[in-house]
Amino acid sequence: MSFWLNNSTVPGVSPKAIPIIVALEPRESISMHLPPQLYLASQSPRRRELLAQLGLVPESVLIEVDETPRPEESPDDYVLRLARDKADAGLATVSKRSSVSQSASAATQINHSLILAADTAVVCESRILGKPAGPEDAGAMLRL
Repeated sequence: MSFWLNNSTVPGVSPKAIPIIVALEPRESISMHLPPQLYLASQSPRRRELLAQLGLVPESVLIEVDETPRPEESPDDYVLRLARDKADAGLATVSKRSSVSQSASAATQINHSLILAADTAVVCESRILGKPAGPEDAGAMLRL
């Protein structure tokens, strides 16, 4: 399931829809009677802060996703792919936790879980810059 957030109110950012990827598993068993457990497939303190402002306290899920851009991949496609890959990895991690536990409460937990994943990228002239390797690399990016 994808939600789209319009960032047109963010100063300095041109209006554009930002994809927010949420994985639900299993989709048919999300109950409206129990609030879902929210998992954040990210270690980003900023994302945790934004969710806290909404009164949400997610559990962080440690994930590993290859963030290497694919040849000829546009920045928009790159960010969307990473968000989906992170949601899938988060879902796999939460599912694995519940299968290891084998308890009824773990099964209920996975049946009422939301995995939230997002990604951002710095782009200059259609080139995805990625994360700087260090201070000198960061300085070079700022001079572009």
